[in-house]
Amino acid sequence: MIQEEFLYYIWSYYLQGKRFTTVEGNAVVIENAGSRNVNSGPDFFNARVKIDEILWVGNVEIHSSSSEWFKHKHHFDEAYDNIVLHVVYEYDLPVYRHDGSLIPCIQLKGSIDDGLYQVYQKFLLSKQWIACAADISKVNHFTVFNLLQRLSVERMEEKAKAIKEKLVNNNGDFQEVFYRTLMRAYGFGVNSDACEQLALSLPYQILLKHKNDLLQLEALLLGQSGLLPHKTKETYVQQLIAEYNFLSGKYGLKPMSSSVWKFMRLRPSNFPTLRMAQLAQLIYRTSGLLHSILTTEDMKAVSDLFTARTSGFWNNHYSLKKSHKFRPKRMGSESVYSLFINTIIPFVFVYGDNIGDPDLKEKALNWLAKIPAEHNHVVHNFNKIGVYVQHAAQSQGMLQLKSNYCDRKRCLECSIGHALIQSSSI
Repeated sequence: MIQEEFLYYIWSYYLQGKRFTTVEGNAVVIENAGSRNVNSGPDFFNARVKIDEILWVGNVEIHSSSSEWFKHKHHFDEAYDNIVLHVVYEYDLPVYRHDGSLIPCIQLKGSIDDGLYQVYQKFLLSKQWIACAADISKVNHFTVFNLLQRLSVERMEEKAKAIKEKLVNNNGDFQEVFYRTLMRAYGFGVNSDACEQLALSLPYQILLKHKNDLLQLEALLLGQSGLLPHKTKETYVQQLIAEYNFLSGKYGLKPMSSSVWKFMRLRPSNFPTLRMAQLAQLIYRTSGLLHSILTTEDMKAVSDLFTARTSGFWNNHYSLKKSHKFRPKRMGSESVYSLFINTIIPFVFVYGDNIGDPDLKEKALNWLAKIPAEHNHVVHNFNKIGVYVQHAAQSQGMLQLKSNYCDRKRCLECSIGHALIQSSSI
């Protein structure tokens, strides 16, 4: 039996202006398909349908067969009494309202181009990386990139929703939520959970009280993380231990277990010890981190905050134990871009949305378009089938397309899928 999802698609895109005859013999013209209802109730709201030259504005219900009205138990629900048209692929039973009046019905069987459904079935049964991998090159580039732009905004809105939920759970404290989210991002996947745990055990307000003392900031972050050794011959590390012992007593802090941190198979530049030193430098260099980001138009100026050199000790260290030859430490551009994409830009977007400032939201989207496209397996696989992107707004759109549409076979809701299905009827 033909899928209802495909019938929704046909109703939305192919039947407007078309003439039909109901199974009872009445002339029907579909003037407007109405709006899709994704919640409970009729499938489409506010459709405009002429039946024997009388205009009806109301709801439409769609089924593969008319008998599904009863399988779905609509005959028990008075909300379906306001249906002005029942649209089915195959008619097998009449359907009546509670007052006994017959609901007009049109049958689509024999009226739908078989090629459309064949392409859709091909997508559903495809075992390729994405269903349209073999055909996507046939789609106009404007269609592809317009879709990626739209999905980039959709992805941003999903990130914004997650941030807003955190704000609700933290009494709207933007600074604290930003700090926790940024801290998690500093774990870069491998140590993200540990970094988030650290942020929860070391409130941002404590760090702010010591923002003018880099030694104390490093002591708090490294000490609370449990990464400071008990004994050392390194003078600077001894100072860190002394500072943390004093500050932890002052604030009643209990350090985390060092066992939660992962060092194995990490590049030294991604060691959590070095990441904590970089975060300390970031807090030290800003009068208010989130405020600095929100009030700065120049993306490079914000980026420079994150790429500042760490304190002198780290010129010869990646960890607190071993030293190495002199090498100044800066966060790499790929890491900074990752922070922008996943934390900084979404927060600018959310803050702009929260205070009703469209310019801030526009700034966030503009910054995203200034970052080079990401390097990951999704982008790489799209490249292999001939779809190339230039900047992160497009690569974010790719990630959204793959995870929310391709993986779920939502081809009928995708401009690329729509273009390919449509081309089959030409």
